[in-house]
Amino acid sequence: MTKSRTAAPPAEHARSPFTPESTKDTLLEACAAVGLDPANAELIRLGENAVYRLASPVIVRIGRTVAYADDARKEVAVARWLATEDYPATRALPIDQPVIVDGRVVTFWESLSEVEEYGSPVEVGALLARLHTLEPPAGLQIPRLEPFARAERRITGNDWFSPEDAA
Repeated sequence: MTKSRTAAPPAEHARSPFTPESTKDTLLEACAAVGLDPANAELIRLGENAVYRLASPVIVRIGRTVAYADDARKEVAVARWLATEDYPATRALPIDQPVIVDGRVVTFWESLSEVEEYGSPVEVGALLARLHTLEPPAGLQIPRLEPFARAERRITGNDWFSPEDAA
């Protein structure tokens, strides 16, 4: 597993709100750190992550805070393992990642298509069944799935919920 490159001192929380403007600044600095051209980058989603499509066939995913760095490292490691198994999953770019910029974690992925396409339930089921037959390498620690872990972080790490609503 690679170590993450840090383009700015990490902080628990990003220094600016998670907006198209602030994530574009993060995108520009992260692309400079890894030598990718961010010209004509298109914001395709802003939610849990900001997701940009570069003119080259690259997807850049920006997490809200460095609190997601361990998750990002795990996601890159799993993607690299699945590539060795010839499993049809998105491929992490072969660069040192994730990158930490502006208190955010950034990862880089091969773009599979110019449009979002989803498999049918039968196709997804077949892929999940195949995935569960694979044996992860000994060095890859895949923790038990905690589907609401990020929701907890988002609730406790924001400034728009009142303490009562957060509770």
